[in-house]
Amino acid sequence: MQSDFQAKLESTLKTDPAKDLIQDIFRLHLFKNAEKSESLLTLVEVYDLVGFDRFVDLINVFDGLTITFPSKEDLKETVQLAIAYYYRNIQGKTWAETKEAMRMDDLPTIKYGIRITQLQTFLEYFAQRMKDRTHE
Repeated sequence: MQSDFQAKLESTLKTDPAKDLIQDIFRLHLFKNAEKSESLLTLVEVYDLVGFDRFVDLINVFDGLTITFPSKEDLKETVQLAIAYYYRNIQGKTWAETKEAMRMDDLPTIKYGIRITQLQTFLEYFAQRMKDRTHE
């Protein structure tokens, strides 16, 4: 949901021929703020990745909160889990077929088997909650 500020900002920038210049000035101000703390430089990197509109959306969602992103390794394992879950629970492949499809002969099947079971339990719980909400 767009905040009142976002609606006004979008309206202003949509019609202003200097939109790109205004966004460049905004980015420079992010750099200026990064002088105070090098960690603020990360905001510039996020801005560069997502662009002005999505950056404003992110700020609106997080509104001053501090968040911790997963490590690259955590992200890798989560993606691998999603792929393994798909092959095992949706495609019905065996572990041997899953390893082959993922091109990972060393996939720790016990570890991923436990995580897939935990994910399946969560999905069933979540589905039940959604079902219960529709009946309220």
